[in-house]
Amino acid sequence: MAVALVVTRPDTEHWPWFTAAIAVEEVYRRDWMPGAAATKAAWLPLFQSGCPVEGKDFPAVTMELLTLRGWALTQPFLEGRREALIGRIDSLIDALGELLAGTGGEVEVFIG
Repeated sequence: MAVALVVTRPDTEHWPWFTAAIAVEEVYRRDWMPGAAATKAAWLPLFQSGCPVEGKDFPAVTMELLTLRGWALTQPFLEGRREALIGRIDSLIDALGELLAGTGGEVEVFIG
């Protein structure tokens, strides 16, 4: 299984095809969840099992992702893991920003 972002609303021509891969389940558990716990994230743990996120909540999710990114920079990950994690965090931040800008905030995604 994998953790990914999938657009659930709006269902116009472009957005249902917009997705963002986040991590395979084991990598999410191994790398993302300890960071979520260490940074006291509220949203990030929910993504392991999956949950809907409305556009109005994207700023809070983005702040958690930025905090997780800062945490990852301080961790002694094996070679390549830190860069992979930060790359996925940055991709998810970019995806949330693109969705907010492209839909005027009238958007809902499922992350899980």
